[in-house]
Amino acid sequence: MSIQAKIDSEMLEKQKEQLLDYLSRLGFAADFDTEIPDPPPGSPLADLVVATRFVRDNLAVVAGERDENLRQVQEKLRTIDLQTKAILELSTPVIQVWDQILVLPLIGTIDTARAQQIMENLLEGVVKGRAAVVIIDITGVPVVDTKVANHLVKTVQAVKLLGAEAVVTGVSPNNAQTLVRLGVDLSTVMTRSSLQAGLGLAFDLTHQKVTKASPNSPARHQAQ
Repeated sequence: MSIQAKIDSEMLEKQKEQLLDYLSRLGFAADFDTEIPDPPPGSPLADLVVATRFVRDNLAVVAGERDENLRQVQEKLRTIDLQTKAILELSTPVIQVWDQILVLPLIGTIDTARAQQIMENLLEGVVKGRAAVVIIDITGVPVVDTKVANHLVKTVQAVKLLGAEAVVTGVSPNNAQTLVRLGVDLSTVMTRSSLQAGLGLAFDLTHQKVTKASPNSPARHQAQ
C-alpha cells in the first residue's frame, strides 16, 4: 500500500470514528449542536455525513417539540393545582354565625388533603375571629369511617390548643353505627345530633342567651 493510500485509509478511519461518536452522542446525550468536519470530496462517507446531519436536525425538532409539550403540561399541572386549592378552600368555609361562635359545614368526602385544608382554614378562622366555640357540622358527609373520625379528633385537638372548644354535629344514625362497629372512640369530642343543638351548646359555653323580641318589636333575636 502506498503512503498516500495509507494516509487516506487512516483519514477515512478517523472520520468513521468521528461519525460513530457523533451518532452515539445524538442517541444518548441529545447533543444537537456539535459539528464534525466535512469529508474530503469524493469520500465514501459523504452521503453518511449528510444522512447523519438530517437525523440530527429531525431529532432537534422533535426535542424542541417535546420540551414545549413538557412546558405546557407543567403549566397545566400548576393551573390544576391552583384550582384544586381554590376548590378546597371554597369547600371548607368557616362562618362566624355569632359572637365567638364559628360554624364549619362539611359536605362530601373527606380525604387526607382536604382534612389538612379543613384544619388550616379552621385554625386560621379561630385566630382571626377570636372564637371560643367551633361547630363542625358533618351532616353532609356521607361516610364517616375510622380515617375521617381520626381527622376530626385531630382537628378538635388542634382547636383546643388554641383555647377554643369544638363541637361536632350532624352525626347520622348510620355513621354512628359505623363508628361503634369500628370501635372508634369519640369520647373526648363533644357531639350533638344537629346543628341547632350544637348552637344551643355553643351559647351555653359562651354564656350567651338568645331571646325573642316582644310581639310589638321587630321580629329579631337578641344575644345577651
